[in-house]
Amino acid sequence: MPRKLTLLELKQQPIFWFRAVVVGLIGTLIMMAWVDIFYLAGVTPFSYELYLGSLLRGTQYGGHNWTVGFLASLLVGSIFGLFYAYFFEYVYFRANVRTGLKVAFWHILAAALAFFPFFGALHEFVGTGLYPDFGVLGSGLGVFTFVLLILGHLLFGASTGLLYGGVKIQRAREAEFEPGETGVPPSLGGQTKEEDPEDARFIVYRGG
Repeated sequence: MPRKLTLLELKQQPIFWFRAVVVGLIGTLIMMAWVDIFYLAGVTPFSYELYLGSLLRGTQYGGHNWTVGFLASLLVGSIFGLFYAYFFEYVYFRANVRTGLKVAFWHILAAALAFFPFFGALHEFVGTGLYPDFGVLGSGLGVFTFVLLILGHLLFGASTGLLYGGVKIQRAREAEFEPGETGVPPSLGGQTKEEDPEDARFIVYRGG
């Protein structure tokens, strides 16, 4: 039996687009900062900014590689924010740290099996010579890189889940009602509880 949806919920946009992009950007900044701390400390040779920047510029040398890679990483992160938002809205029906970590698990699998191999093939095709022995999730660069990348993805998931906020029905209630109010919202032709307490008896459902 499909989950019953109120008309108030059905009127909401499918994804909170703006917030999805913003939390994706924030999650990317956190993930990059996490890896960069250990990159600067000499624990890992890997850097997201250099990885994408060298690919886009076709060389591992150049003063602008980091900047180009930084901007490219933000773009990719904003796209992933939309994917996370889809899972929050349509798979888990909530957004919090726990659901963010659940999505991050699939993000890690996709990165290990598809994204990094794809970018690795592009690096080889372009001939940058950067990280030729990258391995699975950076395992070829050492165990610390492997662990750092896994934890970085988990940080991305936790932060996006924490910051995304309410999904459809929670967003609708936050927009239409004051705390503690129930009933038919003004957008559906109703009055607030203070205006007409009888409205609290009516909830309109659509679905099987």
